[in-house]
Amino acid sequence: MYIFSRMVLSEWVRAFVTTLFVLFSIIFVGNIVSEFLRDAASTEDIFQNFILEVPKWMEKVVPISCLGATLFSIYRLKITNALISLFALGFKRSDYLKILFFLALFVGAIQLLVGGYMRPYARSLRKVWLDKDSHFRGYKKGGVSARTIASGLIWYKGKGYFSHFSYYDREKKSLNKFSSFHFDDQGELSRVVRADFAIHEEKTTWKLVGVEVYNHLNKKRFPTVSVYKELSTELGERPAEFDSIESDVHELAIDDLYDYVKKVDGLGIEATEFDILFFERLSTPFICFVFTFLPIAGLFYPNRRVGGLGKSVIFLLVFTFGFWFLYSSLLTMGSNGKVIPIVATFGLPVICLFYILITLLRHRKLTE
Repeated sequence: MYIFSRMVLSEWVRAFVTTLFVLFSIIFVGNIVSEFLRDAASTEDIFQNFILEVPKWMEKVVPISCLGATLFSIYRLKITNALISLFALGFKRSDYLKILFFLALFVGAIQLLVGGYMRPYARSLRKVWLDKDSHFRGYKKGGVSARTIASGLIWYKGKGYFSHFSYYDREKKSLNKFSSFHFDDQGELSRVVRADFAIHEEKTTWKLVGVEVYNHLNKKRFPTVSVYKELSTELGERPAEFDSIESDVHELAIDDLYDYVKKVDGLGIEATEFDILFFERLSTPFICFVFTFLPIAGLFYPNRRVGGLGKSVIFLLVFTFGFWFLYSSLLTMGSNGKVIPIVATFGLPVICLFYILITLLRHRKLTE
């Protein structure tokens, strides 16, 4: 049985590597050609950008490669009559499924490392390698991340003050749980402003809502406290710059991101975008697992005349295009609050999983 298992394993790995290579070759050629035609960056920047984008593309390419590996390995075993010979010699379909199970776990674990750690790290490297004109380029990821995780707040240094906020709402252009800390010429803390929200009005003018202002903190007497329902102030930053600094959350590793999401939720803030981001990093390995088992119906029809290479290729292209289109649509709906995050990220893969279970139940006698 060891020889049979090794044959199945080698066919699957060969098909996986081939599919992965073909897909990355297409992406590489398309990306490089389009960038050169645009003539908007140097050759060095183009290749650096390609390297930084590889982890992001892997989240789509690796699941497709898992699907293609099972599909094409079963097809190859069929056309050589190896599949029907394996079953005739006592190799069970359940043994075949066990091999797929461990392969799916292995690839899923790698995908979790890529999506949970490599992609955030590659995103942080972009600021050093490519985003040379970013307003917040001077901030090191380690410092920003440490302060973010410690309190569930995003800290940044403005012009003449330090500030933090818990969440930036791009649609409303508002900062939730905003505070700013102002210093005098001697570097002593002199004024603190706290607000429930800071809403952008125009240019660098922001309207604070639910405001408490603590003045004269550097004096040898009790500070004065003023409370305002609304208060206009100049922050020195525009919404686009807060988009930039808030993107540091996307650079967090999956365990740090989990801590941040918990702290933001604990503040009572609706931040579905970050929930989607966290669940998406978990759902991609799960999709690898599901895609590995999707074509297993071919195991129950080992006749070489059933299906063909052309049909397999068409199925791979049509299914993956439709799946990722629907999956991306669900993620968008989840970010907009129209679908709960866990349904947006896991709904479609779970439907595919039900199809696999139904297929196994229909042929359960053959898998024994």
